[in-house]
Amino acid sequence: MPGAVVDDGRFADSIGVGRGNDLNNKKAAYERLAVPCYWVIDPQQPTLIAFELDPDGRYRQVAEVKGEDAFEAVRPFPLRVVPVELLGTLAR
Repeated sequence: MPGAVVDDGRFADSIGVGRGNDLNNKKAAYERLAVPCYWVIDPQQPTLIAFELDPDGRYRQVAEVKGEDAFEAVRPFPLRVVPVELLGTLAR
């Protein structure tokens, strides 16, 4: 599973061959492992979808931002992410 554990258990992953795999199988695997935050980044859109574990240990979507819209993360620490800026020339 390509991706990178960033810090404090947050996991970011770019969409590979199958968007459904990233939003279903991978998300379910990270949920079972209790990874608190999981972000899926689609370089073709560009889009960031953020999930966080709820008190029951299930992921809930907390954001979906596209292009130049900003995601203001709170967990695991404050961070501002703009998909088009994050992806740089990949988004073009």
